[in-house]
Amino acid sequence: MKRFLNYYLSLTLIASLFVVAGCSEEDDPLINAPQISFDGVSGDGVTADVGEDVDFTVNVTAPGGFNRLVIYRTLGVDGTRSTLLDTARTSGDVPTAFTLPVSYTVTADEAGQDVYLDFRAVGEDDQEAERRFTITVNEPEFAEYQTVLLGGQTNTTEPSFYNAVDNERYMYAAANEVANRDQVDFLYHYGNTNFNIIASPDDTDSRAAWTGYGNPLTNLNNSTRFKRITTTSSGYANINSNNALINAYAENANPELSRLTQLQQGETFAFRLDADRGARYGVVEVVEVAGTSGTNRTITLNVKVQAANN
Repeated sequence: MKRFLNYYLSLTLIASLFVVAGCSEEDDPLINAPQISFDGVSGDGVTADVGEDVDFTVNVTAPGGFNRLVIYRTLGVDGTRSTLLDTARTSGDVPTAFTLPVSYTVTADEAGQDVYLDFRAVGEDDQEAERRFTITVNEPEFAEYQTVLLGGQTNTTEPSFYNAVDNERYMYAAANEVANRDQVDFLYHYGNTNFNIIASPDDTDSRAAWTGYGNPLTNLNNSTRFKRITTTSSGYANINSNNALINAYAENANPELSRLTQLQQGETFAFRLDADRGARYGVVEVVEVAGTSGTNRTITLNVKVQAANN
């Protein structure tokens, strides 16, 4: 019995030696796998605002030789992964290290969401490593301006021209000044057929009408576009985020117009500013239309507009 036990222990010891030998580093298939690290940031992610540049450096160490680095971008948990960059080593000597500076500019459509940047490093021996960097984008506050009062074309006390970015109103002469003419986003006037009208400075019919009033709009050329909002769920009071402002226009099936006519109290419409004005999205609620003649016609608006350019 004792002899059998000694024999059994000897076999067990030999088997253990084989197990240890099988786990040696020389035979480990992952010992030469690439490794990825980030410099210039703390950890694997940052929080950023719209318009901010996120700068950092990606370092790849590849003991088996570096072959390529691929960068993928995914917006949100359910977003589609797309390739931002696929960079391969140049011919010649095979490096064991690779460094790439990264600069990513956060855009308005990413507001309130996570941007995932996935880095995949591939070695000469086809071993791979992947590491994720997450940019959490803050939801920018939109600007809201209440009881914006605009006057009709012959109203001499209330301005007809509006700068939606800075909430500035201009009389005709001021709107045509060099410092202001590129800041006019829309204007108000009244017609006997179309009544209360909000128009883009480049709208053909409104330009003709203002020329007829003796005040041509030759110097005003911004291209603002409008869409009526006809659903309660997309009403002014329910649009309270950056994405909601975008969707009120971008996902609105109503026609895109350079002017809106016959506006009435309680109506809501969406707008998109000229590209030179940042292509910002916004919504407007008509609070009141008032006046009985050209000298006292007014329209009162509540306005929400994106706080950052697209």
